[in-house]
Amino acid sequence: MFEYHEKRENETEAAIFNGFVASYRTTRIPWTSIYKTEQIIEGHQQGPLLVDIGGSQGDDLESFRLAHPGSGTQLFLEDMPAVLEKATCNAEIGRIPHNFFEPQPIRGARAYYLHSILHDWNDDDALTILRHVKDAMTPGYSKLLVNDMMMPSSGATRLQTSVDMQMWVMASARERTEDEFGQIFAKAGLETVKIWRDPSSVTSIVELVVPNL
Repeated sequence: MFEYHEKRENETEAAIFNGFVASYRTTRIPWTSIYKTEQIIEGHQQGPLLVDIGGSQGDDLESFRLAHPGSGTQLFLEDMPAVLEKATCNAEIGRIPHNFFEPQPIRGARAYYLHSILHDWNDDDALTILRHVKDAMTPGYSKLLVNDMMMPSSGATRLQTSVDMQMWVMASARERTEDEFGQIFAKAGLETVKIWRDPSSVTSIVELVVPNL
């Protein structure tokens, strides 16, 4: 689906899809209300502060910038070039063209962030994405924050099951349970620190690190 959208002859459909993604995120509570972003600021030593991988128009980075004035120049939005052209976040936020199936170009950032990315891909592809991020992380310093819907093992809501079906039909992918996420995180060499939840949010944020061996 994403390769289809990258073709110039399909740019109208791609614009509709990217617009949907951006508007969908604005209907949800800000991720900065779920995760205590002060932890990113407090532990920052030097270099990049936060990298939003596949961050669409940059709404999540803008939420962070507004919550932490003065941080804008240390924030980086990564996505495909055609998507970055339509980014709406503040101009001081860096724009980096990047395909997350290739090595992560920003090394040693304090935090990396994936919002509604892994549910677009099967387990093998999700593992590739995670390993590229893991390889760029500094053990004992960098964090990876995965903001995604986490399915219950039973009793899922209509919203959860409908989104799960949509991912299956559109991208041969699916929503995952906590155990299923845990399996691919472990295979990628990542350790779960905490799962951040909020009753008013349909997504949870998993905080991950590279374990010190």
